[in-house]
Amino acid sequence: MAPAQVPEPWRTPVAAAVAARARYQEVVARAVAGPVRERLVELGGQVDAGVLAAWGVATRATEMTEALRAIDVAGATAEHKAAQRELQAARERGDVSPAVQARADALAARHGSAHRLQNSLEDAAEQLSVIEVRLEACVARAAELAFSAGASADPLAADLEAVVGELGALRQALEGL
Repeated sequence: MAPAQVPEPWRTPVAAAVAARARYQEVVARAVAGPVRERLVELGGQVDAGVLAAWGVATRATEMTEALRAIDVAGATAEHKAAQRELQAARERGDVSPAVQARADALAARHGSAHRLQNSLEDAAEQLSVIEVRLEACVARAAELAFSAGASADPLAADLEAVVGELGALRQALEGL
């Protein structure tokens, strides 16, 4: 996994997730041997799963971005607007041909699809950024746990599970488009 293989806005959160995993591993390495350290080692699998899920989101979103470029959103918007003007003019003249209507309908569908895809990608970028920050908060909590006597790892485990779950849901949402 190489964050440089995906473009922005996906690169930054993936790179941050990879860095968070490295910081987590450092925290675990510095923790005193014992039950807390063992639990942190176990939870490291969740951190790894989170990083892999972030990568999955980023790669899927990159594929979708490439598809969106092929659609040419600006061109689709311009053609849609032109077709709508042509359709309105034909209505005003009272001679809307089936071909003019069909063209306007097809361009409206293309325009709508392009914008829904674009909006989905923008929403996904925002969500990935927030989830990545939550992963970093988990690393900070792990550091706190590593150096706190008698603290429970349960809240950290719950947070990591939630982060991984949200990343999985985000990826599934992108897969469903």
